[in-house]
Order: sequence, then C-alpha cells, then structure tokens
Amino acid sequence: MSDPVSHITITMRITLTADSRHRIQVWVSETTNNIPATVFVYQRIPVVPLDTGLSDLFVHIASYADTVDFPENDPLADSPYFRKYYIDLLFDSLATLQEKWTMMRRQIKLLVEDVVRVNTLPPAEIIEIDL
Repeated sequence: MSDPVSHITITMRITLTADSRHRIQVWVSETTNNIPATVFVYQRIPVVPLDTGLSDLFVHIASYADTVDFPENDPLADSPYFRKYYIDLLFDSLATLQEKWTMMRRQIKLLVEDVVRVNTLPPAEIIEIDL
C-alpha cells in the first residue's frame, strides 16, 4: 500500500470593498503529513512610532526554515516574527491581487515540497574519524 499524498487545503475569498478595493482572504483549513497550517509570516510592529499599540503585518509565505524558527500565533520576546494560518489583504487592483496571489501559491507549493522532502529523508548517520 502506498503512502497517502501530502496536501494542504487552502480556501480563498475575493471581495470588493465599499471603496472599490479588492480584498483577498485566505486560510489554511487542513494539512497532512507534518505540513504546517501556519504558512503566513507576520511581524508585530508598533501602530505608530512611540505608541504602545501593536499591529500584525503580513510579511511573506513561510519557508521551511521559518516553520522551525518562528512560532505560531504570537511572537517570542526576542523576535517580532510569527506565523498564522490566514491572511486578509487589500489591493487597489484586481490584476495586482491576482499577480501577488499567484506568487504566494507558488511559494506555498515550494514549502509543501520542502516539508515532504524533509519527511522522506532517511535518518542522518554521524561518522567519526579519529586522526
């Protein structure tokens, strides 16, 4: 019997806002074989300089290294970066939205391929040589 195919299920919704901008909402609803659902990297930043309010800014799609280095849902004390399972972005044009979404889909595909590759590697063997 063969191993099940690894997958990630992504749901996307595009709407038009009252001010004629295009909103894309994307979330990961299901994954298999150790593929993380939290593929969207955010950075927690001050709303304005010298303010105590904070805002979460979408930065990029996670790489495999990001899934190891950045925590889920909230940043650690020593780094403002973390990962979430969704994005909610506004674009001035539908063409720009579609272009950016195409790039993000490609980056998500690369992440999934990297995770699958790491999951299928045999355990590493350490060979010591005394000189």
